[in-house]
Amino acid sequence: MNESKNLVTLVTAIISATALLVGYSYQKSLEKETEIRKTRQEIYSRLLTSITKRNEILGRVIMTSKYRTAKNSDEQNQVIVNNAELSKNWNDRTEIVAFLCLYGTDDAIEAYSDWTKEDLDRSKGGNLGQLVVALRKAIYPKTLSTPDQANLVIWQDDRYLKKPSKQ
Repeated sequence: MNESKNLVTLVTAIISATALLVGYSYQKSLEKETEIRKTRQEIYSRLLTSITKRNEILGRVIMTSKYRTAKNSDEQNQVIVNNAELSKNWNDRTEIVAFLCLYGTDDAIEAYSDWTKEDLDRSKGGNLGQLVVALRKAIYPKTLSTPDQANLVIWQDDRYLKKPSKQ
């Protein structure tokens, strides 16, 4: 009888210890996921801030007399390349992109890659709203935001407003 009591006590202790370890592991897993999500949010936020800052600086550079009096696109590119603010912005973005490659989801990296391809086409430029929505979906998969909504918020340009359809 005493032996079966010891066995029940031992089995109870093992079950309790196992439950405690499983609960602890689950809690640590949740904490790790939360930390990764926060890191991703920070990276995505810094990336978008860097992009919009670059666009602001680039807009100012293009308005300078040095840029406007450049004789050809090579000279204009030199004005852009030699701008200290843009160089610093580029260096900052290089660091952010490195973090994106380490911590970002595959979808976020793909979205940034797609935006970069579009942005390299100077005649078209990248669709920042599309990038914003893709990054949001990497954090909030059920987001209902659209690229046009994001572009409207970012650029405050009425071309992103939904026009009522004519019936």
